[in-house]
Amino acid sequence: MPHVAVRSSIRSRELYRLTKIGRMVLYLGDGRYDDLTDGARESKYGKRNSMEEQTLSATTQLTDEITALRRWLEEAALPLWWEAGAAKPDVGFHERVDQDGKPVLGDNRRARVQPRQAYCYAVAGENGWTGDWQRAINHGLDWFDKVYLLESGLYGNLADASGKLIDPSFDLYNQAFALFAAAQTAMASRRSSRSVKTLRRIESVDGMSMAPKKPSAARDATSAPALGA
Repeated sequence: MPHVAVRSSIRSRELYRLTKIGRMVLYLGDGRYDDLTDGARESKYGKRNSMEEQTLSATTQLTDEITALRRWLEEAALPLWWEAGAAKPDVGFHERVDQDGKPVLGDNRRARVQPRQAYCYAVAGENGWTGDWQRAINHGLDWFDKVYLLESGLYGNLADASGKLIDPSFDLYNQAFALFAAAQTAMASRRSSRSVKTLRRIESVDGMSMAPKKPSAARDATSAPALGA
């Protein structure tokens, strides 16, 4: 999910860049037409109009793509992961959703899935999505803290679907996503108490200097094609 938000942001910057280039093309060569012959003037205007049309066409196409992507995100992806991907009433997010839009039950769940989903809904809320993004944030982070939070202040690595922590080992990637979600949810909800606690807790732990373990095999353990969180 985070990748969707990043891609949307990149396309927005591309649109801005193309619009700026379009203005530059429109202004190109203005101000000194009095010295041109009729033929030269017609040639210069013709080139400018051609460039203008190409730029406007590219901008229109990019605008349409951004609109379609935002519609897919707001009307399909975000509702799907909240309605089908969230294990309600209070068991966090599923690891995967299958091609029929049904949750894949029984998967072990990586710790990072919960803050990653919370991050996605925080970005959605900050950008105007009217769905239940605040509940989605709390749904993921509440289970994340309940299941994965260790006495050391860090987060474990893997739990089963019932919420039993089966791999408490240290993985820097999980701590990174905890901080990632904490920062974004603070910006989106304007309620930073949970985020500040997460930051200070992880920041104060000496174990953060531990060498990170190799990526968990669970990351690529899925066999059937599905939409992973």
